[in-house]
Amino acid sequence: MSPSQPIHDQPVRLTIRDGGWVLIIAAALVGGLMLWSIITALGQSGPRLMGDGEHLESYGFVLEPSLLPDDAILASPLQRDLMSALVMPRALDRAALAEDLKTQRGKYLVSTDRIIGVVINGEARAYPLQLLNWHAIANDVVGGRAIAVTYDPLCDSAIVYDRTVGGETREFRVSGLIYNSNLLMFDARPQGDPVESSLWCQIQGRAVVGPAAADGLVLDALPCSLTHWGDWTSHHPDTTVLTRNPTLIARYNKIDYSRYYKIDEIHFPITPVLEPGGRAPKARVVQIAAGDERRVFALSDLAAKVGTGSWTTDLAGRAVTFSRVTDETAIIDAPADVDVRFALWFAWHAMVPDAAAVAP
Repeated sequence: MSPSQPIHDQPVRLTIRDGGWVLIIAAALVGGLMLWSIITALGQSGPRLMGDGEHLESYGFVLEPSLLPDDAILASPLQRDLMSALVMPRALDRAALAEDLKTQRGKYLVSTDRIIGVVINGEARAYPLQLLNWHAIANDVVGGRAIAVTYDPLCDSAIVYDRTVGGETREFRVSGLIYNSNLLMFDARPQGDPVESSLWCQIQGRAVVGPAAADGLVLDALPCSLTHWGDWTSHHPDTTVLTRNPTLIARYNKIDYSRYYKIDEIHFPITPVLEPGGRAPKARVVQIAAGDERRVFALSDLAAKVGTGSWTTDLAGRAVTFSRVTDETAIIDAPADVDVRFALWFAWHAMVPDAAAVAP
């Protein structure tokens, strides 16, 4: 399904109560420290990467044709490919992982760590956010299906896509550019391919710039869960899980977004802006969609509904079951043609404004 077209950008409006200037200064410091940590931790030697954090043309993309409003794309502080997407990452079952970790320093995957979980054709796999905070995208094959597991920590948006579209299985990478405070991915072209790369919106799953945008290509989102490692292994004891690159352990441990999620500040402009007095900008929501039906749930509402058990709803004739739901996680069992997308409220509202109503 294709989410609605966005409208022109406006700056974010913040409601300032008594002492609000103190909160804004604190939020700016948190955001600055977070971005500084990313840049310094990802700093690397080797060939100079494209992107100067200011001029779009420095990132090396042909920015036409474009489906976005003028000035909608912004340069992030990160260069193109600085957050290196994973390609066919190494995955182990839990027993093999335990053996592998004996040779590595530090803890990896405690029960409360969040992961993106997928089950495709009976094969379960977990993608820890500890890794995706740095890599953002994992190009993988699970259950015989080529997928892109995508995550943007700025929007806490977790979406798994079938990466075969337009008759081509694509490899997605991190552009260093953003739209509506959300990651823009690009499809890396095979060496010697004269076709330019296209830019794709991570939350919408549609091509927004380049040849794929001109062709109107949209990725199919697949069922996934955003949950804790302990809950996932209880639900899927036979799961495999991505392993760490031992040379990147210090980088994986460098950044923590928990402070960012506790403040209302949004680092980049979004449109349409949130009206004051509504749902908290960083409340977590999940969309499920199939056929002509789409519903959006606040995870906090689902947690109250599900309690310690599970809850099943019908969506266009498909049974969708929620279990082990918290304010920030949910395990979702659904048929292969159910579209599942997790995001923060401000991001969902901006990207799909005509479908932003939250189900009761």
